[in-house]
Amino acid sequence: MAGRGEESKKAKVRRDGKAPAASSAAADAAANVNVSVNGEVMTISQYISRSEEVSRRRIGGMRQTLTDLEMQMEGLEAEMSKANGCGE
Repeated sequence: MAGRGEESKKAKVRRDGKAPAASSAAADAAANVNVSVNGEVMTISQYISRSEEVSRRRIGGMRQTLTDLEMQMEGLEAEMSKANGCGE
C-alpha cells in the first residue's frame, strides 16, 4: 500500500471535454491534455517547464556540492603530501 506522500507526487493526466477527432491535428490534442500534480492543474508544457526548472536547480546544487568536495580533496591531498614530505 503506497503512502499518502507517494500518491500526491504522481502526475495524473486527463482530457478535458471530448477526445479530439481522428482528423484533428496533434497540436489540438496536446492542447486539451492537462496534468494534475498535488491538486494543481496545468498543461503538459507547463508541467515539463516546471520539471525542467526544478531539475536544473537540483543539478546546480549538486554541481556546487561536487565543486566544494573537490576543493576539500585537493586541500587534504596537499596536507597529506606535506605530512609525508613529498611536496615542497
